[in-house]
Parts: sequence; C-alpha cells; structure tokens
Amino acid sequence: IVFAERGVLSVEAALMHWVVPPQRCLWVPPRVAHRVRCVGEVHMRTVYLCPDRAGEIGGGTRVLEVSPLLRELVL
Repeated sequence: IVFAERGVLSVEAALMHWVVPPQRCLWVPPRVAHRVRCVGEVHMRTVYLCPDRAGEIGGGTRVLEVSPLLRELVL
C-alpha cells in the first residue's frame, strides 16, 4: 500500500499511471514493478504485506479510499 500522509504521489505500475492525493492510497500487489514520484513536499508511508496474505485484498493495482481507521493504522 502506497500512501501520502501529506502531498501528492505520482505512481506508475502495470502500464498505468495514478495521481494519489492524501485521501486515497494505492494498492500495488506483490511482484508488480512500480515507480513512485513525489510531487512537491510529501510525507509518504508504505505498508508491505506478506504475499500469502495479499490475495485477501485481491485484484490488481487500484486506488483505495483512506478511511480514518486505515489512516491511523498506516501512520
């Protein structure tokens, strides 16, 4: 999970491009090559999951809403 507590991230993965503001995060499944660029001053956090558990989130790379609970868990 790629998350910017402050600032904006530009992420390239799986031939796609996302702009990720602090209200969102990006789920990047295991073994997916990706590149993260910071736009301005950024306070970034990442969460790494065991590949065996990543399947529980499912799907490919996608944007997720950052709820107050998820925000606090990541921070």
